[in-house]
Amino acid sequence: MNRPTHGTILVRRPGGSLNRWNDVAQMQRQIDDVVAGLFGYNPSAPAKSGVGFAPDLYETEEALVFVAPLPGIDPANLQIEATEDTLKVKGEQKPFYQNEKARLVRQGSGTGAHGEFEFSYTLPIQINPENVQAHYKNGVLELHLPKAEAVKPKTIKVNVSAE
Repeated sequence: MNRPTHGTILVRRPGGSLNRWNDVAQMQRQIDDVVAGLFGYNPSAPAKSGVGFAPDLYETEEALVFVAPLPGIDPANLQIEATEDTLKVKGEQKPFYQNEKARLVRQGSGTGAHGEFEFSYTLPIQINPENVQAHYKNGVLELHLPKAEAVKPKTIKVNVSAE
């Protein structure tokens, strides 16, 4: 029975190790640095606070609609700032359960996260910040951001001339 003579060869680099995963982790950090440079977002960076949410942004003919799940947030504690091209949402997530005598034994997947948060988004088009409307219902924040007149589609009538 012949055994194959080829296989994996591990090479130790100066200052390196034989662990291939170190190279993979280093490559991931380099990719994250490129993404952060291009988009201002680093997927590996720790969050600013324990609170996070994944908003959706929709576009209609008249407005952008920003929808963010914010369960357990008191809407009175939300601060929303809008400029022509930026949206900023600030607030505070209180703990769902508060008891001075109790200690946290196990935290679920982010559901117990609490603290102050602030998120800023660059909008894809200009809006009219004077007419922004905010609604909060059943733990969901919905913002209607009317488009600036300059970016709304215009209907142009074609005149036909008789010859």
